[in-house]
Amino acid sequence: MIESRRGSDSESSYIASLFEAGPKAIAQKVGEEAVETVIATVDDNAEALKEEAADLLFHLMVSLEAKELKLADVSEALREGTYNDLGELTPHDTFNVARASSPVESGAGRG
Repeated sequence: MIESRRGSDSESSYIASLFEAGPKAIAQKVGEEAVETVIATVDDNAEALKEEAADLLFHLMVSLEAKELKLADVSEALREGTYNDLGELTPHDTFNVARASSPVESGAGRG
């Protein structure tokens, strides 16, 4: 759906309007939806989390399409990821989750 709407009229298609606005605007929407997803997670609101996660995934898919990537490319990157000694997938950008709760340790207090 995203690929087929990319070249549509931006007056009638939200997807086309995102592409017309360019990569910075698409990235901004991904960021906004990511923050809203985080808030829904912290608020322990499962329904809001479901809706915000859907919005985040949608805008992420638009971002991928802008770079001519597909979810299959992301799946491949996950399959090629590294695994810890428990057999769990370790993200490419690993950090200690326990330390992330500290603003100083996570870098949030740096500026």
